[in-house]
Amino acid sequence: MKMIKLSLAAVAVCSSAFAGEAVNLGDVTVSASKIEQSTLEAPVNVSVITAEDIEKSNNQRLGDALNVKVPGLYLRGGALGNARPGVTMLSSIRGQGGTLTKIAVLVDGMNMVDAYSGQVNWAMVSMEDVESIEVVPGVGSSLYGSNAMGGVISITTKEPTKEEMSFTMGKGFGDSAGEYASALYRNKFDNGLGVVFGVSQNNRDGYVSDYVTKTPSGTPAVGAIIVDGAIPTTTTTGVPTYIVGDKGLNVSKARNIHAKLFYDLTTDSKIHAGFAYSDNESLASTYNSYLTDAATGLPVPITTTATNLSLNGLKTSIKEQDFAGSIPMGNTALRYFAGYDGKIGDSKLSLSVGKIDRDSWSASIGSTATLTSSAGTLSTSPNSTTNASAQLSSPIGDSQILIVGAATEIGSLHQKKYATSNWTDMDTKTAELDRIDAKSTTNSLFLQDQIAVGDDLLIYVGGRYDSWTAGGTGVVTTGTVPGTFEYPDRSESAFSPKLAGVYQVNNRFSVKSSVGTGFRAPTNYYLFANPTFSGAAAPNGKMIYSNPDLKPETAKAFDLGVEYHFVDGGKATATYYITKTTNLIYQKITKVDQYTDPVINKVIDYVARQENTGEALARGIELAGEYPLADWLSISGSYAYTDSRITKDDTNTGMEGKRVTNVPKEMFSLAFEAQRGDWSGVLSGRYVGEQFSSNDNSDVVKDVWTGYSKYSVIDLKVNYKIDKNFKASLMIDNVLDREYYEYYRMPGRGATIQLSANF
Repeated sequence: MKMIKLSLAAVAVCSSAFAGEAVNLGDVTVSASKIEQSTLEAPVNVSVITAEDIEKSNNQRLGDALNVKVPGLYLRGGALGNARPGVTMLSSIRGQGGTLTKIAVLVDGMNMVDAYSGQVNWAMVSMEDVESIEVVPGVGSSLYGSNAMGGVISITTKEPTKEEMSFTMGKGFGDSAGEYASALYRNKFDNGLGVVFGVSQNNRDGYVSDYVTKTPSGTPAVGAIIVDGAIPTTTTTGVPTYIVGDKGLNVSKARNIHAKLFYDLTTDSKIHAGFAYSDNESLASTYNSYLTDAATGLPVPITTTATNLSLNGLKTSIKEQDFAGSIPMGNTALRYFAGYDGKIGDSKLSLSVGKIDRDSWSASIGSTATLTSSAGTLSTSPNSTTNASAQLSSPIGDSQILIVGAATEIGSLHQKKYATSNWTDMDTKTAELDRIDAKSTTNSLFLQDQIAVGDDLLIYVGGRYDSWTAGGTGVVTTGTVPGTFEYPDRSESAFSPKLAGVYQVNNRFSVKSSVGTGFRAPTNYYLFANPTFSGAAAPNGKMIYSNPDLKPETAKAFDLGVEYHFVDGGKATATYYITKTTNLIYQKITKVDQYTDPVINKVIDYVARQENTGEALARGIELAGEYPLADWLSISGSYAYTDSRITKDDTNTGMEGKRVTNVPKEMFSLAFEAQRGDWSGVLSGRYVGEQFSSNDNSDVVKDVWTGYSKYSVIDLKVNYKIDKNFKASLMIDNVLDREYYEYYRMPGRGATIQLSANF
C-alpha cells in the first residue's frame, strides 16, 4: 500500500530508479498542507530555509534568513534587528499591507501574533534554536484561520538527537556596535528523554535613527539667535524643513532563555513541554543638537524653556523637550507550551496547548519635565494569548489523506496608563489615568482532504469555520471625556474554503493552482484601546481612537504557479496571483482644529481611527530560484512585482486608486554562496522599491527622515573553520554604507566579528 503523502514522490523515485537517474526531490514542507511532502507536491510554491542554510549564512535574526529566499515578503524593524528589540514592526506579503499584520507567524505550530497590536515580537525566537523556517504565501485561512490572510511563516525549533553544546560570542562595530553571547545545550538520553536549554544576551550600543526637525516660518522674534548647523531637507510631501539634532543612539539590551523536554512514550508517540522567556529594553542616551550660534560659533543652549531662533532668516524655537522620545521602553514575553504526537492505528494525532504572557511599556514626558526627571505618564499593555488545538490525519485507502481538527484561541488585553512622578522611572506611578480590559475568542473547526487522481494529480479540498467574539470595558479618569465605556460582546463567523490542484508533469516539474477565501479579525487595539498619540502626522501629531464596530476583513484569492527542479540541483519557481479584499480595515485620518491634549501635553492636528474602508485588489508575480554554478559556488535570488490598490473607498477621503501602504512595488534579491575547504561565505544584495506610508500616497519624497526609501543594500559574511569545534566569522552589513529610511534612519555600515564553538 502506498501512502498518499508519497504518491507523486514515489512515482518519481521509481521511474528514475529504473532509468538509473539520480533524483533530487527538493525540500520537504509540512506547513503548506499540514502533510509532510516534497515542495513539488505542495499546493503553493513554498520557501524553505533549513538549519544548514541558517548556519552557513550566519544569520543572526529571522529577517536576515528570509530576505533573500522569499519573494515578495517585506519585513521592517525588529525582524531585521534595525529597531528597538522586540518592537513589532510592519510586514506584508502578496499585497496584504496596511498597518494590520496578515501573516500568521507560528513557532512549533503556536501562534505568535500578540493579543494587543496583532504584531509579532521577533526577538522571542533564538536563531540557534531554529531547525527550519517555511513561508507559505497566499490565503491560508482554510487551515490557519484569521492571521493567515496573506500567508504563513512557520518556524520549527530543534529537537535533540544527541548530546551537543554550542557557544557563540560576537563583537560589533560601527552601526552594529555592541556585544552578544549565547549558549545552547541539547541531549537525547537512551531512556527516550530529550532536553534543550539555551540562554542568550544581546547588548547593542545603537546608532542614530531618530532626528529632530524644525520647519521655520514668519519673522524671527526680537533677540532671536541666528543659528548655523541645521541640515536642510524636506518633509515627505516636499515642504522644506531642517534637521536640527537627533535623539541619541537607539541603545538596547535583550535577554532570552528557553528550555524544552521531550519524552518518547513509544516508537510512534512522544510528548513535549517547555518555556521561552524574553526581556527587551531600550535605554536612554544623550541627545545631540547640531545648532551653533552664528555670531560666536558656540553651541546653542538647550533649556527647558523655548529659545527663540532665526533659522535661514525665519522664525522657530527649540527646547529640551524637542529631544524627548518614548525612552525608556521595553517588553517581556513568556511562552509556555506542551504537546503530544502519536498514532491511533494508521492515523496521526497531534495535540497542543500553550500560552504567551506579554507586557510592553513606554514612558512619555510631562509638560514641565526635564529629560531626566519630573512628572509624566507610563503606558503598559499586558496581554496574553492562549492556544489549544487537536488534529487527526488519517489515510483513506490508497488515494486519500483526510485531516480534521479543532482549535481555540483566547486573547486578553489589560492596557493601562499611569501618571508618574518621574517619567523616566516606571516604579514612580502615582495614579491610574485610564485602562481597558478586553477579550477576544476564536473557536475553529477545519478539514482538508488530499486526493490522488492517478499518479500525477493531487487535489486538495478543505475549509475552516471560525467563530469570533470580542468585547471589553474602558475607563478614563481624566481628559476631555472621562467615564466608563462598555463594549458588549459582538460576534462574527466566517467559513474559508479552498480548492487546490497539483499536476506533476514529470519527476522534476509541477504545475499548481488554488482558489480560496480568507478572513482577518480586527485586533483588540483597533477595537477597544483608549486614545493614543502618534507623532507620525505633520506638523505636530495625531490622536488615534479605537473603533468597536469594525468588521473582519475578507478576501478571495487565486494563484497559478510552476516549480522546476534542475538535474544538477537547485530549483526555480514562478507564481501569478490575484487577491480581492473586502471590508478592508484601513486608517482614516481627519484634520481637526489644533488643540493640546491636557494629559500628554501634545499638540494635535489630526484624529485617526480604523474603518472598514471598502475594497482592495492585489495582483503580482513572484519568481525565485537557486542553482549550483560549481561544486563550491551557488547562486540564489528572487523577484516580486506587486500592484496593490484601494478599489473602493467608503470613507470618501480620496483613497480610491491609491496604493496600499507598506507594500513595495518591486523587490529583488540575489546571493552568492561559496564554500571551499575551511572557508565559506555569502555575498547578498536586496532591493526594495517604491512604497507609501500615507493613505493618500502623498509621501512622494523618499530619501528623507519619516519617508520610505527605494534602496539597495549589500551584505557580506565570511566564515573560517578553525577546527572541527571552532569557527570564526566576519559579517559586514550594508557594505556600501547606503543611507536609507524606513520612517527612521536604517543602520549604515556595521561589522561584526563572531566566534562559535560546537561540541
